[in-house]
Amino acid sequence: MRKLFTFVLMSLISLMSTVIYAQEQYGFLAVVGSTNLTDTEAWTFSDKNVMSQVSDFEWSITYANLPKGHYEFLVVDGQFYSSEEIYINNWYRNVSSDCSDEGWYYFTNEWGDNNVIFDLKETSDVTIKLRYESEICLTSTKGFAKSVETSINGVKYVLREATGSATVIGLVEEEHPLDLVIPETVTYDGSTFTVTEIGDRAFAYSTLNSITLPATITAVGAQINIGSSCKVITFLSETVPAFFMEYEGNENASLFRREYYDSDLGEYVNYPTIKVPCGAIAEYGYYMVWESGLPLPLFEKDAYMLSVYSNEQYRGSVEITQRNTCENNTAVIEASTSEGSDYRFYSWSDGNTDNPRTVTLTSDSTFTAVFKEIVKITVKSADETQGTVAGNIEVFDEDSVTITATPAEGYEFYYWTYGSYGDKVQKNPYTFEAYRDETYIAYFCKAKVMIDGLNYYLDDEKKTARVANGDYKGEIIIPATVTYNGVTYTVNEIREDAFKGNKNITVVKIAETFNHMSCNGWYEDGNYQIEETHHIPYGCFEGCDNLTSVTATSTAFSIAFDFEYMSSTKQIKKIKLLNDLYSDGAYYYNNYIPFRFVGLEYFDLSDLGITEIQMENSGYGYYQEIIVMSFKEVHNLKILILPKTLTNIPAELCREAWSLQSITIPKGVTEIGDATFYNCHALSSVKFEGAPERIGKYAFYNAHALTSISIPNGVEEVGAAAFYGCTYLTDIEIPASVKVMGDNSFALCSKVKSIKSAALVPPTIEDKTFYEVDLNTPLYVYESAYEAYKADRYWGRFNNIIKVDNMPTDVENTDASSVVVYTQGGMLYVEGADADYSVFDASGRLVYTGRDAQLQLPRGVYVIVVGGEVEKVVL
Repeated sequence: MRKLFTFVLMSLISLMSTVIYAQEQYGFLAVVGSTNLTDTEAWTFSDKNVMSQVSDFEWSITYANLPKGHYEFLVVDGQFYSSEEIYINNWYRNVSSDCSDEGWYYFTNEWGDNNVIFDLKETSDVTIKLRYESEICLTSTKGFAKSVETSINGVKYVLREATGSATVIGLVEEEHPLDLVIPETVTYDGSTFTVTEIGDRAFAYSTLNSITLPATITAVGAQINIGSSCKVITFLSETVPAFFMEYEGNENASLFRREYYDSDLGEYVNYPTIKVPCGAIAEYGYYMVWESGLPLPLFEKDAYMLSVYSNEQYRGSVEITQRNTCENNTAVIEASTSEGSDYRFYSWSDGNTDNPRTVTLTSDSTFTAVFKEIVKITVKSADETQGTVAGNIEVFDEDSVTITATPAEGYEFYYWTYGSYGDKVQKNPYTFEAYRDETYIAYFCKAKVMIDGLNYYLDDEKKTARVANGDYKGEIIIPATVTYNGVTYTVNEIREDAFKGNKNITVVKIAETFNHMSCNGWYEDGNYQIEETHHIPYGCFEGCDNLTSVTATSTAFSIAFDFEYMSSTKQIKKIKLLNDLYSDGAYYYNNYIPFRFVGLEYFDLSDLGITEIQMENSGYGYYQEIIVMSFKEVHNLKILILPKTLTNIPAELCREAWSLQSITIPKGVTEIGDATFYNCHALSSVKFEGAPERIGKYAFYNAHALTSISIPNGVEEVGAAAFYGCTYLTDIEIPASVKVMGDNSFALCSKVKSIKSAALVPPTIEDKTFYEVDLNTPLYVYESAYEAYKADRYWGRFNNIIKVDNMPTDVENTDASSVVVYTQGGMLYVEGADADYSVFDASGRLVYTGRDAQLQLPRGVYVIVVGGEVEKVVL
């Protein structure tokens, strides 16, 4: 309460300084007041309680017959420069001095300020002595009353015997309730004390939810709730207590305002909320405005609580212009746009658009004023002789807008352009949400004509044709050019509405000219216009649910068939990609195409001019030579034709593509990655157009349907488990180039009937390279390498190693039976021939016809023809 006197004193000095201080002077002002007196009695200036001048920097004053009570004595160092200015400085006492004279009482307090507080236990004379920059001393003819500090129910009090009053000074940590109710009286040692004051910082940094203060409170100290989490403070006193408030904006004011972010409201909310008795808002309200004039929420305690906020704090404000009361729970709220703002009031949070608005409360309520930016939509016609549009529109941000273009006779709507880059949209009427000021320009074109079963919009000036909508069925072929009335037009666009949602289309072929979205741009009427050489809207075949076959460049394909969203992707079974002529085609547009087409059975990439396939985007730019694609777990894929220009086959490219039946390895491929055809159970044919240097680990793991494998000459390494589990493999041909065959590379190939190795140096193998392959299986090797194979630790395990001059070759005859041709010891062997075969010498002369299994011929070069198949041998 002592700080209260500072505020009141300053107010009085400001009003009366011309009376008290007619002349500029230095001095000390002393005031004595009693809490038992009324405010008027306590603060009336008189000779008794004002000493305006002190000589020799020391003074004393005696007050006779002061009644029993509590007193606060304030000393002010007053230095007046005019009737309206005063500087208040704290009084600093020098504790090296003391008040040792008999009967004197030395006074100090924890705040170190210039207040003297004392209690008289009965009527007494009181003398106060003060020395400049020294101590304050008191003496009393009857003595001073004692104060007791104690805690009751988790609340700390100072109890004053002289006045029977109690001051709340703090809380006992973790012992007080979260919703704290301060009683009107407390009992201690058989005596009852009335709670009249809340001391400085009494509830500071507490975890309280709410505080209720009794009707007996007459004074409220500084910062009572600083740092606390208290959201509601309720005052029960109909008479406003004395609040500490030196001046508006003072951080030491009685009630400390805070704010927190309410995630439900999406707003910063001020607290605590102040509740006061019915009809007392005006009296309390003066003391509820601190901190740069920002108010605390103030309500009559029996009225419903009303809170108002703005969704755009710097764009608009909201206030309660008429508060609800205990007797009438009707209020008026009003929203105002900030000066210079391009935002306007849109609605209240409950959708109501009245402003100002009268609300009748039936419960505690919160209203948020929604402010939105004003958006201006301007519509124009590119050529008013071809069509017209509606006028300008002004709407709120995010509101729905519909614009309509009306074509003139003989014309049709073409598209809208908008934005600084001339974006296009082909919908009319066009409905959209407005987000910014925008100008839409409507373009028109001549009415469509039909050419070879497709509708087109023709541009006679530019000699271009745009595919238009129509009642299409079956196969759709979009050509590079069309001819109409003897004039050739370049087909450069597919209209957005041309095919979307057509369930009667089954096949689509898009010309190779649709391979790039290059464009030319220019400014027109302040907008950037774009003319694209070819244009395909994203997902223009969306909803074509019966479409099963597509041929297009990768660029055109990926745009026209927006596979992220199209339901028709499940129906497409056959895709052929044409070559992309430009650098930003395959790499950018075809990320993981097969993943999106779950029903894909046939994928032809043979004409796609790329050299490398990546499984994942490595992020090093747009290059025509690279495509990001994966066939991993594409379970329906049966036929895959790889690009002719391919140089790599990445690891796991077709891993677990269970239905894949055949694969041709292009000539330029240098490596087949690890697990490339892992678990491709249906793979029955592997053809090599060239010779990769390495076949990776697990490359053909569990390719059960594979019956024979002829590894091409040039392969140096066959990785571990490369052909593991190829359980129906019967014939293995190993070329002379192979140096290493990893462990388990042919493990579990239990049906192998022959192994032919042309390597003169036995390839390095491991203990289980041929695990569970019958060791009685014929192993054909050249005569010069025979002893090396026999001596090898692992090759030597084979029991039937056969020396040959020429490696046996399987040749299919007309009856599709297996024929084996090889030379050994100067003899020609033709085994398994069920029909006559022919042998020709190097000059083309027929030297034998028949089906003998063994022939002895002179040394030389011979050609054997069996069932239309040709084999050359050297004796």
